[in-house]
Amino acid sequence: MKKLIRSAAAVCLTCLLSLLAAGCAGSLDADRQVARIGESIITQQALDTYTALSMYREGYDPSEVDVGQKQQCLEEMVNAEAVCEYYRNNGTEIYDDAYNSGKNAFLEEIQSNEAEFLDQNDISYDDLIRFYRNQFVIGKFFEETRAQYEEDTVAAEAQAYYESHLEDYKVDKEKRLSLILTKKKKQAAGAVQRLDQGEDFATVAREVSVDANSAASGGDLGFFNKQEVRSRFGKGIFVKAVGEYTEEPVKTGDGYAVILITDSHDSGYQPYDEVARDIIYSLYENYNNQRLDDIKSGLSIELAS
Repeated sequence: MKKLIRSAAAVCLTCLLSLLAAGCAGSLDADRQVARIGESIITQQALDTYTALSMYREGYDPSEVDVGQKQQCLEEMVNAEAVCEYYRNNGTEIYDDAYNSGKNAFLEEIQSNEAEFLDQNDISYDDLIRFYRNQFVIGKFFEETRAQYEEDTVAAEAQAYYESHLEDYKVDKEKRLSLILTKKKKQAAGAVQRLDQGEDFATVAREVSVDANSAASGGDLGFFNKQEVRSRFGKGIFVKAVGEYTEEPVKTGDGYAVILITDSHDSGYQPYDEVARDIIYSLYENYNNQRLDDIKSGLSIELAS
């Protein structure tokens, strides 16, 4: 699904963050400050540790973080500071029982299981507290946004969006493939012979295939359109009917393949029920971004540029 368009103010912030990520020097850089939101300051060091922690918890190697990921983390930090300012101005108590219990669980978990990572990246207790606080207030703010909209109203808007963007959900004809991959042609030919004798494809795949991922599921690779099949296995595969397999091993970059067609989908459109959840979530994200834009428009926000 294509993401719904973000608000203009959010796009502008992204543009400014891009300038920052590109290394443009500004007045804040003299003190290694990358952003100021009201009275709150975000330093380069705070951004670096926050990014390392955020990416690590998402399964990335912090040493390989790219510009886009660091930009995303800075935007998240700016948004969190803006939300905290909003709560302070409204007299909303952030540090309630839910916050404290979640914070304690988070600290116990990460300090017990990730002590080496924290030490290697010089992540302090204060860094952890700031990270958890940011995650908490962003989540709290988002849930407040969701509560402001009737579910039936959002569902109707999602249905209308789907119908007006139907081409975004068009799918080509697809076929489901199963694979037996061997290193040598003779081994693949032996697999074909076993299939010709009536043996189950999944059983042969589990016993013979060197593609461990697909072999574990009986050779299943999932669905592919015509272009994807052609680019991976060449011509002549996609025309086969369900239940047919390649009688001659197919040479690939990884060895020799025997391909079985197990299912087929005609071209058409993804049903609304399959994409409704994603559309609805994107609508809530849009509503949330609009609230954030409104809050930030009333704050003094300075970014290094």
